[in-house]
Amino acid sequence: MGVLIFAPLVLVWADLKVMRLRGSQTPEIAVLAVLLVLAAGALAGFAQRSGNIASLGAFLVMPILLWIGFRLRGPGVTAALLVLTVMATAGAVHGWATFRETPRASR
Repeated sequence: MGVLIFAPLVLVWADLKVMRLRGSQTPEIAVLAVLLVLAAGALAGFAQRSGNIASLGAFLVMPILLWIGFRLRGPGVTAALLVLTVMATAGAVHGWATFRETPRASR
């Protein structure tokens, strides 16, 4: 897992020249960051420990990642994937949402 998440992050950010942001991109980046954290939180089960919210979070993350990819390119996507991975791992460690243990059917 570390190779899939951290290797692209290191390779993209190591080769990155100074990234210049236009003034109009700052609010967009803030909105994208908030949306990503909310969708990742729903996926990881931070908002509510319910499978319905978690399954909705799985569908909300993809358009946000696509938007980040088109607007912020490689550095934005790798940073977003790191945030998503950390939040999903935290949800799995705590057994929330889609990562919770389901009770076995009684015989």
